Amino acid sequence: MTISTNKDRKIRTTLYLTLENKKRLERIPRGKRTLVINQAIAHTLKQMDRQETKKSLLKALNNIQPIQSHEPVEKTIRNARQERLVQLSNDVAD
Repeated sequence: MTISTNKDRKIRTTLYLTLENKKRLERIPRGKRTLVINQAIAHTLKQMDRQETKKSLLKALNNIQPIQSHEPVEKTIRNARQERLVQLSNDVAD
């Protein structure tokens, strides 16, 4: 792979394509090929970053211990809703 940089912060590189990809790229006008290749690379890298982030989040989630509660879930939810209703009525009154 050959890489060189010019003053416009663009990088020139040699890209080795499969014959199938080369034929498909030849259908695209010459001035737009670089744009298409850059978009494809950006999309692929973004997907790879998302997969990495997903793996880290799942790993972090596996390390979280559940909170032990002495109240049933239904009561906890009911209390949270009641607190929210009180807060909303106070906001309306102000």
